[in-house]
Amino acid sequence: MVTMKTYSIKAGQTNFRPFEPIWPIWKPGGFEVAGRFLPGGWCSLADWDNDLDWHDWQKLGGITNFFSGNATQTAMFAFAFNEAVETYKITPYTNPKRGRWVAGQAMIVDANETFALSCTFNKNTVYYNMTSEGNKSPQQSHELKRFWLGRRVGTYAGGANNSPGPFGGKTAKDMSIELEFKTL
Repeated sequence: MVTMKTYSIKAGQTNFRPFEPIWPIWKPGGFEVAGRFLPGGWCSLADWDNDLDWHDWQKLGGITNFFSGNATQTAMFAFAFNEAVETYKITPYTNPKRGRWVAGQAMIVDANETFALSCTFNKNTVYYNMTSEGNKSPQQSHELKRFWLGRRVGTYAGGANNSPGPFGGKTAKDMSIELEFKTL
């Protein structure tokens, strides 16, 4: 049985609590994430009051090169709010080089629906798998040069946009996600 930890964020913040551990991961082979979005955290575009940030990918978690800037040379999963109430999109999300994020094909999950995500590292490629309560998405791959020393990144909401509005780049609503992260 998987024991999940609750990650929470308050309106106006960008980083979920608790924070990720900062210690290095020697020769990461990948990672697995089990989780579910708790009801009540979903935001509509009207809640967010900022079109660019609402459409931005929020970070669930992953692994980045220990010696690069935060979320540079990174393999992770991300989420976005779906148009239907209490539904979310989850996608593989990779940054093979500085500032060149690549999103994959998204999977839709409902609040309270459990999901399982995995990422395995190869020499120059990462492979992503996603399932949710019996639904399995096709395996996806992104280019990423393997690194020998990594560290955890995520869980992070909001975006880089700082346009006018009550939150501009920060989450618009209190939210909680249950996650269990395992390094391979």
